[in-house]
Amino acid sequence: MANNDRDFEQRLQTALWGMPLLHPDEQHRCLGTFYERIDLKITFEQALRRDFSNELTYELQRQPERYLLFHGKLDADILSRYVALAQRLQTQFAIRNDRYYRCERNSAAVLLCATSAVEVPTIDICERFPEPLMLKTSQPKQGFFAKLFNR
Repeated sequence: MANNDRDFEQRLQTALWGMPLLHPDEQHRCLGTFYERIDLKITFEQALRRDFSNELTYELQRQPERYLLFHGKLDADILSRYVALAQRLQTQFAIRNDRYYRCERNSAAVLLCATSAVEVPTIDICERFPEPLMLKTSQPKQGFFAKLFNR
């Protein structure tokens, strides 16, 4: 009977508070994922300072199996820019908007994640890309007559 009561109490707690998390502090810092799965991190301060769309595009083209996590309290203009980037590159993404996720200057605003642990020297985007990355844009193809007459 005592075992049945303990089982009932555990089910009641799970129903009220949800399943217990493994390393909850780490998941609250990392938008619900584990630190070892993070490939690249943009903080709120960095996201407000400059646009990292080219850097994210470069990394997502190199590793298309990665996915993006966005903090829901990120500025709407910045968030919409990164969501449009994810849609354009056909990358999976999620917007995490829970009260448990930290929203401070150095908290994670955008994360590029893997489905399993990754070995990277640094996850900070400013350390990996100290200068803004310029992606090469392709020249529009010239027609036959433009080539013929050098126009």
